[in-house]
Amino acid sequence: MKLRLPEMPGKKAERFIREYGLAHDEAALMSSERELSEYFEEVVKEDIPPRTATHWIATQMIPLLIERNETLKHTSVTSRRLAALLTMLGRDEINTNSAKKVFLKLFDSEDTPEAIVEQSGPRHLPSNPYH
Repeated sequence: MKLRLPEMPGKKAERFIREYGLAHDEAALMSSERELSEYFEEVVKEDIPPRTATHWIATQMIPLLIERNETLKHTSVTSRRLAALLTMLGRDEINTNSAKKVFLKLFDSEDTPEAIVEQSGPRHLPSNPYH
């Protein structure tokens, strides 16, 4: 019986380019560590556009994990919680600035992104009256 070896980062990066439409550098980053690639794919499975997931993981999640000396495996910001926040952003239920504020609160709260927005009040809703 043949043992199944884990997917190597180079092959995974190629798959991320092919399956998710990521640019080469995005795919290389998202596939660089097993924990990171699994987190990314869990977020994408929640119907989050892959480029959006990559952007938020690379520009928001990774820097805060480093700053807080946390890992993806041991953070309160699970892939499901990040996906819920990105879903709200994608539906224009909150704007980008509000999403970043809610994202920070996810690190210190077990509340859902929806609950955090509700507790924060209407100042965090989109200012565009046409939404």
